[in-house]
Amino acid sequence: MPRRVVIWLIALGIFALTVVSQININGINTARAVKRSAGINTYNEPYVLPEIVLASGALGFNNLAADYYWLSLIQYFGAGDPFGAYRQLSALLGAITQLDPKFAYPYTFGLLILPDQGFVDEAIALGEQGLKEVPQSWEVPYYLGYVQYRYKKDLIKAGEAFERAAQSPDAPAAAKILAGINFARAGQRETAIAIWRVAAESSTNEYTRQRAKEYLEHYAIIEFYEEQAKVFKARYGRFPNTLDELKTGGLIRDFPSDPVHIELTVDPKTGSVSEVLD
Repeated sequence: MPRRVVIWLIALGIFALTVVSQININGINTARAVKRSAGINTYNEPYVLPEIVLASGALGFNNLAADYYWLSLIQYFGAGDPFGAYRQLSALLGAITQLDPKFAYPYTFGLLILPDQGFVDEAIALGEQGLKEVPQSWEVPYYLGYVQYRYKKDLIKAGEAFERAAQSPDAPAAAKILAGINFARAGQRETAIAIWRVAAESSTNEYTRQRAKEYLEHYAIIEFYEEQAKVFKARYGRFPNTLDELKTGGLIRDFPSDPVHIELTVDPKTGSVSEVLD
């Protein structure tokens, strides 16, 4: 038998022992723990090998080991968690993406699921890794943008992520619009307007073109109000307390129709106009 074949058989045998050992560890942990039913399933919390073991223990069978952990994760998540949190999700996803960093699904799964389990920072770290390892994916930056917006309130990073997602022809039409919205609300109005202008002029998607035009008109109205607030101050010595004062003060006859239909407010200290958000 050729020496190379012998080496591969030995390696395969060692890997098989590793998997069997992993299963035995899971069995021991399950036996020690109190089993609780979740629906029709029995809850078994999986055990994840330490990173140093993962790095050296797969012996070239990284994809196979990653598949083992992916199936463990699906079984774990699908069984339900009677303790109220999937405590091992982050560790499982970390093991999978360490063993097979080009496997795209774990990144999007983690971005969608981890934040609600209390692993917001871990979700962001996973997403940032995904940006490097699977740059062709629009899903990773798109869902990373949502996490940055929803859980971190970081509108700049959210806008950057949505803008990156929008570069893919397969990305949702909303990606370009969401990029502009986040930049605008972060105070980077010029960046947002530039994004919407490009979308309005060159997007092949009708929804994107139309929505971009609506936001361009929306922010043109905001800038119109701000200009009128300056005129109001020059006439009355102060900025208006409300937008209604622009009308009662004789500066405008009526409010222009806003296609975005978002309530606006004026800051009586600076005259800046902004959206009223929940």
